[in-house]
Amino acid sequence: MANGWIGFMACAFLVVGLTGIFATYAAPLPLLRAEQREAAFDAAMQATPGPALEALRPALGEDADPVIAAATEGPASRLLPLRTAMRARFLDEADLVADRQRLLIGVVTAAGALFGAALLGFGRRS
Repeated sequence: MANGWIGFMACAFLVVGLTGIFATYAAPLPLLRAEQREAAFDAAMQATPGPALEALRPALGEDADPVIAAATEGPASRLLPLRTAMRARFLDEADLVADRQRLLIGVVTAAGALFGAALLGFGRRS
């Protein structure tokens, strides 16, 4: 009977841990959407007015009108390559943090499951 309780407790910890791990995949979604929007913004600033600029309208979303207006007035900035490199570093860092977060949740979940199983095992012997 105690083995059943140990298995139940381990499964309970594993389900909670898996839920936490899956949540880490949803956590960076706003960052990714912002990155895609900013990439579309940069593409609009480098595009020539006309069909190429209008093709970016869906990617720009609600920012389309002001960005297209600014792009037709005077595109290109010296800072665009620097901004692109900065965003790439920031995204790499965000991926690294998310991977560490997943690892931490996995390790803590496994440790909690082992601790609970050990407590149930010790309780059975007493």
